Amino acid sequence: MRNLRLAALCVAVGTFGAAQAQLFGFETVAGGSHTSFSETSGGVTATFSQGGDPMDIVGNPGVGSWGSQSLLPYTSSATPVTVDFSVAIYSASIQASDYNADADDLYMIAYAGAGGTGAILDSDYVFWDTWESIPDFATLGVSSLTPILSVQFYNIGYAGFNNMYWDNLEVVAVPEPATLSALGLAALALVRRRKSA
Repeated sequence: MRNLRLAALCVAVGTFGAAQAQLFGFETVAGGSHTSFSETSGGVTATFSQGGDPMDIVGNPGVGSWGSQSLLPYTSSATPVTVDFSVAIYSASIQASDYNADADDLYMIAYAGAGGTGAILDSDYVFWDTWESIPDFATLGVSSLTPILSVQFYNIGYAGFNNMYWDNLEVVAVPEPATLSALGLAALALVRRRKSA
């Protein structure tokens, strides 16, 4: 019975260890204007675009938990930022903030396909009121048991402007089947070895 519990523990630890959160904080992206860019964390590459519109990588506006750079997709329309992932993910969250010039509606949507296509798997909405301001921030999050291949996020502020600062995109990738099966085989070998000893 002890061996069975040990094997179950090995599989559980391995499974959760394989699905660690990866953080994209725009620290490795060159400052300035981009129509698209990519950032890699822990074997997951996230590619950001906004329908050909420029997005700016700017200094941290003053949110203490953010790094030295943030994303500012300042456009005169609510064109969403689309993030495509190199591997399927289970969940994603992102933080947003701005100065209290106007109220904003914040959105995040998870898709089954790349480029913000396919079935909508989950969505989140936050209302950012006029009294809320930097250094405070809002967090949006999506998750799905069906693998997510892309997410979109955007805000609608005064006159439709998309003018929030965004940072700390965190994702949890779907563990590779080979990793899980290798962990299971290792646990089985451990149990068999213990029995023969």
